[in-house]
Amino acid sequence: MMAVKFNSLSLRRGNPKQSLFLNILIFICIAVPNAWASNLQLSNLDEVSANTGGGTITFSFNLTQDNSWRNQTNYDAVWVFMKYSTDGGATWKHASMAGSGVNPAGFSIPAQFQDQFEIMVPSDQKGFFVQRSGQAAGSISLTGVQFVWNYGLDGVSAAVAQAANTLHTIYGIEMVYIPQGAFYAGDGSPNSSTEYAFTQGSAVTTPWYIQNENAIQTTGNASGTYYYQNTGAKGDEFPGGASFLIPASFPKGFGAFYLMKYQLTEGQWVSFFNTLPAAAKPYRDITSGNARVGGKNSQGVVNRNTISWNSAIPTSGAVTSRPSRPVSYVSWPDVAAYAEWAALRPITELEYEKAARGADIPAVPGEFVWGTTSFTAPSPGDIAPNTDENGSETLTA
Repeated sequence: MMAVKFNSLSLRRGNPKQSLFLNILIFICIAVPNAWASNLQLSNLDEVSANTGGGTITFSFNLTQDNSWRNQTNYDAVWVFMKYSTDGGATWKHASMAGSGVNPAGFSIPAQFQDQFEIMVPSDQKGFFVQRSGQAAGSISLTGVQFVWNYGLDGVSAAVAQAANTLHTIYGIEMVYIPQGAFYAGDGSPNSSTEYAFTQGSAVTTPWYIQNENAIQTTGNASGTYYYQNTGAKGDEFPGGASFLIPASFPKGFGAFYLMKYQLTEGQWVSFFNTLPAAAKPYRDITSGNARVGGKNSQGVVNRNTISWNSAIPTSGAVTSRPSRPVSYVSWPDVAAYAEWAALRPITELEYEKAARGADIPAVPGEFVWGTTSFTAPSPGDIAPNTDENGSETLTA
């Protein structure tokens, strides 16, 4: 049996292009509700064929997406991965793909679009990217995209892989490819010395310039160095001016990577939560205020969070009335758990600087995404209607 779930927290997937390159039909019961996040929809997951000798099964599905694009600099993509359950849905595991690289054997785009799109499987084989292969923009609708599950690699026998109670679910996350390139970290603001900043010394405001993935040694020198300013350091944070090594293995943003296009949504969180074993759900329950730190302590709507879950029935699923709304009340362990579940990882601070500013874009003191103008957060009286939210609220000031 199969189902399709929908497709952001900003999570990063390392550049898979750094390490590229890789019948019998059976009956299966299908239950496939459409699902979406933003404008991405995956539907009609179906089995095409099985190769018991090779330990693989080929699947097909449909993909639609609005506002897809590719230009000379970068492009968007859809990260697709599959979960499978061999016990009727009680527990779920991550499926491995067969092969790696661009358009490996068995992975295909519908014939009429093969000159416009490609499938790229990273070397870890935990999923695949569907992305444009040439410059274009607009909505896309792909019917019959095919991929191959290597159930043998996952330690599943042919009999279990094809059993009636073995379930399959696919998920999609919209991503953006951030190309390799040097960049500035820090905005060079003259006020940075009293806050948090990357500068080239304690006496200067020039931002860091990251031009490779080599190790970085910070120092407390006045100039000509990598200086890390951190006022009010807490816990295990380094204080301002500390000397420490950022190893070469730590992603610094120079190398290319994929980044989630949108924030993590309530719908995505619910999809993740509902695949957890019953015993694990209390540890990721964001509706609780007792078992974990940071939960909203309510099954109702709190600060626009609409997620609810009946903890008295651990096998039940969480629900949300606003699946496309960014999720709140998630802790760092929650975010890390979601990232691992989706075969991703949280981006580093330096990667975030690169993605937000771009390659070799000069820093502007006091800059925001929209420019340098500061805005004041609205008060409750500025929101209409100022009652229980229903998704139609507007700002009046």
